[in-house]
Amino acid sequence: QRRVHGESISSLINFVKDHLPIMAQGLTVVDEVKQLYDTMRKGGDINWLVCGYKDDKTIGLIGKGTDGLDGLKAVLKEDERAYGYLKVTSGDDLSKRTKFVFITWVGAKVSPLKKARVSTHKPIVRDT
Repeated sequence: QRRVHGESISSLINFVKDHLPIMAQGLTVVDEVKQLYDTMRKGGDINWLVCGYKDDKTIGLIGKGTDGLDGLKAVLKEDERAYGYLKVTSGDDLSKRTKFVFITWVGAKVSPLKKARVSTHKPIVRDT
């Protein structure tokens, strides 16, 4: 069995799973983001939305649109962290499939501490 610093890999994974909610404690995703995501999944007109940090503990809407990946990329900034949802439809007239892509953005000018926080916040935003 593989070990890291004397601990088994499975015990380390369990530790992270147990403590992840504590590390991201207090993070709030505003209702507007949740509602727009639900609308997008149920067939609404928008096919992307991006949310990001309004402050250290609040995730709010940055942008939304109907122009796909190009529109989503246009709102991402080099000094921000953001999370995006993109709806992609493929197939032909007889068989169309819709998939949803979750995107994590960390701009090149984001500080190392803020970059590190993304790893604990991402699952909270993704599972909202």
